[in-house]
Amino acid sequence: MDITELKKAEEEIEKFKFISDNAIDAQFLVGRDARFLYVNKIACRMFNYSEKEFLTLRVPDVDAIYDLAKFQELFDSLQKEQLPPIETINIRKDRSVFPAEIAVTGYQMDGKPYMFAALRDITIRKKAEEILQKAYNESEMRVRVQTSRLSKTNKKLLAEINEHKKTEKRLLKAEEDLTNHVSDLKEINTALNVLLKQRESDKQELEQNILSNVKRLIMPYLGKIRKLGPKSKELTYLNILESNINEIISPFTQKMSSKFLGFTPKEIEIADLIKDGQHDKDIAEILNIALETVKSHRQNIRKKLGLYSKRTNLRTHLLYLSK
Repeated sequence: MDITELKKAEEEIEKFKFISDNAIDAQFLVGRDARFLYVNKIACRMFNYSEKEFLTLRVPDVDAIYDLAKFQELFDSLQKEQLPPIETINIRKDRSVFPAEIAVTGYQMDGKPYMFAALRDITIRKKAEEILQKAYNESEMRVRVQTSRLSKTNKKLLAEINEHKKTEKRLLKAEEDLTNHVSDLKEINTALNVLLKQRESDKQELEQNILSNVKRLIMPYLGKIRKLGPKSKELTYLNILESNINEIISPFTQKMSSKFLGFTPKEIEIADLIKDGQHDKDIAEILNIALETVKSHRQNIRKKLGLYSKRTNLRTHLLYLSK
């Protein structure tokens, strides 16, 4: 028999087994009945089975997810289309489990369908994903907590800002009220000042009227009574009356003296009578002094006022000074 083709096939199989045994993934060849037809050395080490033991097993014996029906459904699908890698849970000989990712391919040989699978242990990747997920969850939790805190702080700040705005409005209202109050006080103060000035003016006018009336309406008659030569007792009463009247009008006379600095009391009396329109003769009778004495005082008054040898009317000048 010519065994050239057989030898060639055996060589190809040995080449495939060498490549497969030195791969980094576990590799399987499986029939539709889910039996393993071929496994590489990596698969034996990964599952802790010998090659002989493995070839007596089916997929459900080493896979926690795919039972026979589910496997055959996957097997049939692979004959029609290429499927993406799938994740599953595998079972070792000691019944411990590990996560795995399997790339599966369907193909036919000698008219029979088969499935080739390359399996990779993803335990480390899953742990890394778990660590990352845990870190993400913790970070998310911290973000939520921080967000909650920031939200509370923000609400507190907004409340404080609103309170500050209310306080500011109250202060502005108080300032406006105070400004209005100050304006009202200024108006009241102005009115009071006007009233005080008017009162002072009325008071001065009243004092001047009293002083003028006393000297014009009372003092002349006292002088005339004195000229009648009253008895001693009547003269005593007359002196007392005159003294009391002078006592009453003395505050007014003192105020007049402040306007005519340098005048003697008698000159102030005579100047006031002149201002009231009294003539020298009337003044002599009112004050019970000689006419010449009145004229002498009149000259002194003109000198002290700087009117000596001038034609200025003394009464007019005194009226001007008394304003």
